[in-house]
Amino acid sequence: MIDITLIYDIMTILAFIMAFISFMYVLKLYHKILKISDISAVDDLIKFQNSKIAEIALQIDLLSKKLSQNQEERQVLSEETSNSSNKNYNVIKHDSSKNSKETDLEKAIASVLADRELTSSEIQKLVGRTREHVSRTLKKMVEEGKLARDESHKPYKYKLIQNVS
Repeated sequence: MIDITLIYDIMTILAFIMAFISFMYVLKLYHKILKISDISAVDDLIKFQNSKIAEIALQIDLLSKKLSQNQEERQVLSEETSNSSNKNYNVIKHDSSKNSKETDLEKAIASVLADRELTSSEIQKLVGRTREHVSRTLKKMVEEGKLARDESHKPYKYKLIQNVS
């Protein structure tokens, strides 16, 4: 899942690049139309605009690297957690009357914890929600008896437990 703010940042930078390119084009046309005698002032302005474009291109490159690193981290985390699935935990057997109150996030958390034990940050990366939202939901699920929290590790690990009817 791609972070929407990162996409927004990239799109904003691309818009700035297009604005600078347009400005340079208009400046060159203005120079041709008016036949400005002081070409050095226009050249200095064009050099300045080119340096700004180079800075923006560098920012785009850094954002692209950050995006690819985030995707690689998610893939590695997904592979690590699927490889550590040698532990078997009981999956919750849902009662249909209680299931109606279960949120989409709770379902997503239950599915990623179906056969493994994960920390809240690992769960957050896999379900693609904010840390606060995931933490609140994990706390609620522990209180409801849907999850167990292993406090012997730091950070705490969560696992799905058998639903007590």
